[in-house]
Amino acid sequence: MPISFEPLAAAYRETIQQSLPQITDEIARAIAEAFQNKTRHIVDYEQRTPWDASGELVDTKMPFILENYRTVADFWEEYAGYREPSYESGHGWDFPTFGNDMQRDLHAILAPFYQQALVRLRQEDPQYFQQLVAYIHQEYDDQARTIPDIFQEIAFHDLVGDTEIECEIAVLTHVQDLELAPLLQKYELPRCCQRTVLERIDNLSAFIDELAGYCTSIAHVTSATDESSIQLHMERSEDGRVVFGKDKGARELLMDHIAHTSSLILRCDTDATDEAGRTIQELRGWFIIADATSITPQRILPDDLYEATNTDAETGEKLPPEPNVRYL
Repeated sequence: MPISFEPLAAAYRETIQQSLPQITDEIARAIAEAFQNKTRHIVDYEQRTPWDASGELVDTKMPFILENYRTVADFWEEYAGYREPSYESGHGWDFPTFGNDMQRDLHAILAPFYQQALVRLRQEDPQYFQQLVAYIHQEYDDQARTIPDIFQEIAFHDLVGDTEIECEIAVLTHVQDLELAPLLQKYELPRCCQRTVLERIDNLSAFIDELAGYCTSIAHVTSATDESSIQLHMERSEDGRVVFGKDKGARELLMDHIAHTSSLILRCDTDATDEAGRTIQELRGWFIIADATSITPQRILPDDLYEATNTDAETGEKLPPEPNVRYL
């Protein structure tokens, strides 16, 4: 029983085109979940060997920062955080990006919309729909009765040819150039992922600038709350900027941590040395009082800082002071 599949293909294309706003929402939700649940990965190509040029996937432990990505396509270039065999000689692993993941997942995202197309086809052209079902029963499976069953037979036997691929390309082309920030506006992203939100917290940016001002070459900052602590390396670059951490997102992660009631210790190298040739370091400390909209840093006095850093926290016993440290 010959049948043309063009009406079916046309119904698929029309439904996908009309459903682009809903499909875009589904893709935006997947991106928001990445911001909420995953951290940024990089590939360390210095770990390459003569027999494997793929490098090593490294979890930076840093958040994705919304303002670092103008479009969806920019974010899709980030690694998704896992590896898989490449089955290619001399290149052991592939590291899929979020864009690669979306290409793989898109058929599942579009499947409900293809089924909507079948429902519409049954309502608007019942004669053709019955011919289609009769063809599937005769050629493939006479038990396919429901819309999901019929859709599975169409997909498995590739009855619409390249139409599904064309639909996927149309969706990806539409979404990839969208600006990311407006797309994720309705989702609750972690505060550490949003530089703009952090910079609206009163005194926070100024305090970060103050910390940077003390760093003349290399420094280490430790921020501690009741729940957790983080340690970051700081370094003043040749152009005069102070870089927090070694990976993108470190500065925002520190800002988010400081914006809780916490304590902070800053240890800075100086250009001076002591009699033994050791680099003299300067130690500064703060208590941070924070609420949802502001922080209030309170400087720890040098004598209190000396006492705290030279006392065993568990036993209370005095520790020998570091001879090359100034408490400021």
